Amino acid sequence: MPVELPVEISPSFEEYKKAAEKWERVYVKVPVLSAKDTTKYMTGLPGCRTNQHIGTAESKAQFYPYVANKRGNATTKITFETLEIFFGSMIHDFVPNDEVQTILGEHAAVMGDGMSKSEIAKLVIGSIMESAGEELALAIPTAKRVDDGNTTMDLFNGHLTLIRKAFTDGKVSVAKKNLVILDHEITVENVVDTIKSIEFGLDQRLRKQERFLYCDPHIVDLYNEGYLLTHPAVPYNEKYEQNFVEGSNRRMTFAPLDGLAGTGVMWIAPKKNVIYGYDGMSDAEKCEILRFQPDTLTLNAKMFFGAGFRTFDFRFLKVIGTQAAIDGKTTPPGIGMMDGGDGKTKIGITQKEGLPTKYTTDGSDPDLDSEAYTEPLDAEEVIGENDSATVKAIAVNEEKDEVSDIASMTFTQDDL
Repeated sequence: MPVELPVEISPSFEEYKKAAEKWERVYVKVPVLSAKDTTKYMTGLPGCRTNQHIGTAESKAQFYPYVANKRGNATTKITFETLEIFFGSMIHDFVPNDEVQTILGEHAAVMGDGMSKSEIAKLVIGSIMESAGEELALAIPTAKRVDDGNTTMDLFNGHLTLIRKAFTDGKVSVAKKNLVILDHEITVENVVDTIKSIEFGLDQRLRKQERFLYCDPHIVDLYNEGYLLTHPAVPYNEKYEQNFVEGSNRRMTFAPLDGLAGTGVMWIAPKKNVIYGYDGMSDAEKCEILRFQPDTLTLNAKMFFGAGFRTFDFRFLKVIGTQAAIDGKTTPPGIGMMDGGDGKTKIGITQKEGLPTKYTTDGSDPDLDSEAYTEPLDAEEVIGENDSATVKAIAVNEEKDEVSDIASMTFTQDDL
């Protein structure tokens, strides 16, 4: 249990209240600033308190041989996307002494002795708002608006949610050239060729721009491993600090987002096309301290926030994923060969974040009663004396009460 802090370093309710009032304009910006690990790959639009209509112009105007008074027939088309802005609140109860103990550690009494009570109060409130920013960072890619929700994931519609809606509405499709449907899961064996193929298939106007590949951080790990495996003679990324895609002329940089973990969807876009809106300027955003109980204070904060794209035009956006991932269904596991590190070839099944995986090795379809995957399989034992063996696997999503489509991979004696 936290030790009781000396009265002389424990701020009073009045001191917390004054700190909130004095630094309110700073505190309301802390959540967005604390989400920088995600927002640094995006363009922020401050001063947003209502929905914003973002226009993009497209024209095919061109010069032609001079003829007096001749007019061309090209038109300029302006399309608009709506950046939805939502108003959110946070009512957070906290025990002041516990918060100080958590922030300053077991030596809070000693460390706090050199700080004024107002400094400690400022630190505690800032820490709570920073924690809210960390949740915001996770939510930005995948949040889905729920009017009566209780978490940041319910506050607004994140980028992937908007992509899936655009797919349903027909604004993102293979025909519109802003979607690539993968027919396989990305593994360490195919990740380099898959991303290179996507890069080479981009519209040239998109390839000429500085852009990001927004993806699950696991994709970056696979890419680094995959490049080392496929280019063993190249002194590449020895310190795992490579952050751009080979073949892109260093114009496409990885943007690993924790919020995309396990989704199976990536997208490529210049930073200017991936936007978020916030206020940070008006008196409507609040950060205040209230007291309802003797030993507990309440932080009451309010903010505006929203996420979106300027345009879904293929010159500025390319979405990548399997059909199941784009649809929002549970993504099947990936199956592939790997080096077991003990001189034996192993068969690995890529498990999605938090999802149990079931598998079979006899070619039958797995179900909930099948063997649970816990570690790489010995390929020699799986194939045995047969010419080949087929490994099948499913991911089990208990939250959605569904299982993924079946992933299947056949291995032969030549693979050993």
